[in-house]
Amino acid sequence: MDEFRDKLKEGRVYMIESFMIIGPRPNYRAIDHYHRFRISQNTKISEILPEPENFPLYAYDAKSFDDIRPRVDKAVLLSDVVGVATMLSDVIPSNTGYQSRRHIYIENESHGHLMGRTSRKTEAEDIQQISLQENVFMLFMGTNVTLFKGMLGFKSTSLTRWHVNILIPQIEALRNRLGRDFVAGKSEATQTTLYDLCKQDSDTIMAGVSRKCPTCRTPD
Repeated sequence: MDEFRDKLKEGRVYMIESFMIIGPRPNYRAIDHYHRFRISQNTKISEILPEPENFPLYAYDAKSFDDIRPRVDKAVLLSDVVGVATMLSDVIPSNTGYQSRRHIYIENESHGHLMGRTSRKTEAEDIQQISLQENVFMLFMGTNVTLFKGMLGFKSTSLTRWHVNILIPQIEALRNRLGRDFVAGKSEATQTTLYDLCKQDSDTIMAGVSRKCPTCRTPD
């Protein structure tokens, strides 16, 4: 695989020949299929130029929040979700020193909320700037569904990707259902929040309110 790593660029179209068909991963499957392909030393890869017209840019299977609930803490199949961002936290330092993270809240057409935890630091500033002008509709792909203090949520994995305000039917449908005049959180959408809350303040997080504990300043 290493010899092909530099040849494959995300977002480009390739023809792949002479690959192996094998069974699915036992866990963390990006798609719900009985087979997957594996590149071998005999595999041939060639980029298609110019790119075919109307070739799909995104491969996803967006589920509703209700549909992903049965997948809580089950790592067999990763999930794709669509929502409008209502809050994005500052970088939260890790208690273990391993990896910092961010919290992202998204809302669907039923005004249900989903909280995401991601270690990706990049693009956050871009999201902040976009939110000053318009709502931020996001497609998350390859997430692991879990619960955070009883709230439905997701964690990012090495396979997780997110895309902002892209032209896909699910985002356009959500935009139409919420209404063109819908504003996601107004002030919440345009500023970051740092969850330096002590454990007694956990309900404050659930309510989507941010404040700092002046006594202990213990990171959540």
